[in-house]
Amino acid sequence: MLAASTAVLVIGALLMLLALGGLAWAWSAGQLRGSTDQATVIFDPEDRRYERPWETSPQREARILAHGSLLPPEPGQWGGSR
Repeated sequence: MLAASTAVLVIGALLMLLALGGLAWAWSAGQLRGSTDQATVIFDPEDRRYERPWETSPQREARILAHGSLLPPEPGQWGGSR
């Protein structure tokens, strides 16, 4: 059932505009730049060097070029028993 009350529609529109204004502010202030850096901040430097069994050869080669030679994963690194 759709909201038919004028008050519900007006409040919903105001909340949508508030959210859109917040997004516009964040975009203009540069809060959304460098999202790749923000996404990878949780990794330790050696985390990027562990071998990943699901990677294709081109992905593995690109990671070797970017981060150096690969390390064998520790037991339990990608699941399984320790």
